[in-house]
Amino acid sequence: MVVVSLACAGACAIAAIRSRAAARAAEAALAAGRSGDAAFVEASRRLAGAARESVCAVRAEIARAVRTLAPAVDGVLLYEEHGGELVCVSTFGGPENVTATHSSG
Repeated sequence: MVVVSLACAGACAIAAIRSRAAARAAEAALAAGRSGDAAFVEASRRLAGAARESVCAVRAEIARAVRTLAPAVDGVLLYEEHGGELVCVSTFGGPENVTATHSSG
């Protein structure tokens, strides 16, 4: 009888530990989501400001926003359609930290 009680108590302790870990993971995910929302709002605000400046400013802001919202991204390529084909018009980042812009004339 004592063995069964100890086994039950052990199982309950393990379940409590797992529940606590799951709650902490959920809290961390919620906090990350909230900070991500704030970053997205800030990126949207900055993009609207860049739209008042120039196409180049918008391209640069898109690249900045991508790198801010997804830090694992180390390079950004932006394409536009010209004559039925996609043409890379801007590159940002990469191993050499290259920034180049193509302007079709």
